[in-house]
Amino acid sequence: MSLPAFEEAVERYGRFLDRFGVPKRLRWVFRDDVCLARGRTWLVQRVPVAKDDQARALYEKARQSGLGIEFRAIGVMDDELLAYLWVPSDRIDAEQTGLSSEDPKFTVPVSLEQIRPLPWYLRLSVKRHIGIQDVPAPQ
Repeated sequence: MSLPAFEEAVERYGRFLDRFGVPKRLRWVFRDDVCLARGRTWLVQRVPVAKDDQARALYEKARQSGLGIEFRAIGVMDDELLAYLWVPSDRIDAEQTGLSSEDPKFTVPVSLEQIRPLPWYLRLSVKRHIGIQDVPAPQ
């Protein structure tokens, strides 16, 4: 048995999110779209791409690997829940995070941070990587 189809997994994640009273409207991001600067979490707005298609492709890759996948919410912006998909790099990684090859794992932080678009005056800092850190992976 393997992970359910992407659409079914997203629907399940929506039902999971209902229990926490968070927005169900998902906006897929990737870890490199989000940065920490000046004590806040920012979304680096890049050229629009089909994030749904990219998320679906990543999910399908995880289905084929048999290692599992985790849906991770990181914050809220404009009544949308920003979330990304995390895929383990190997079987040890999957076992340590409690992933299953049959059911996706769903997470949401206890308190969701308001994410803001990165303002123009911080974009140079992002380009130079001054004061910018990657979003830490949940432990």
